[in-house]
Amino acid sequence: MFFDHKCICVVVKFCGDDMLSHREKLRFDFVLTDIDLAGKKQVLETLAAGFAKITGKSEEHFLQAFMEQEVTSPSGIGNGIALPHIQIDDIDQPLSALLKLKKPTDFKGIDDMPVDIICCVASPKADGPHHLRRLSRLSRLLRDTDFCDNLRELEDEEDLQSLFLDSQTQILMAA
Repeated sequence: MFFDHKCICVVVKFCGDDMLSHREKLRFDFVLTDIDLAGKKQVLETLAAGFAKITGKSEEHFLQAFMEQEVTSPSGIGNGIALPHIQIDDIDQPLSALLKLKKPTDFKGIDDMPVDIICCVASPKADGPHHLRRLSRLSRLLRDTDFCDNLRELEDEEDLQSLFLDSQTQILMAA
């Protein structure tokens, strides 16, 4: 399923940056744009398949973690955005993904608005507060309507990565 879609993929990581000392900068492990997925389950299956391909771990293991997390903490944060996230035992470093859907799909968002942008984070269970920091940074970016408007307009992976990196640097410098 993962590569059945028109996609742009990039293998990059959350990485340190000397200028930001101990803070991490977000770079996506994979980016999929203009994909046609029907519903939350298919989105989560796509994320699980992508992370499984990167790590060599079981797709089912990632999917189960996503499904369990959605029961306890639905990931639709409003304005057509979802931020699914998991902490999982058998990965060594954080993973992230960005999906832009061709057509918005129901994701049970807090505002009942269909979702067209999905940013996802999977962290090692031992990451504790680092996982929450990653989510906080993404959430701040994704609550900015101008940022989201720009995000919706871009399709090129480099442009998408730059948008996140430039915006995140501004947020981190102000923190």
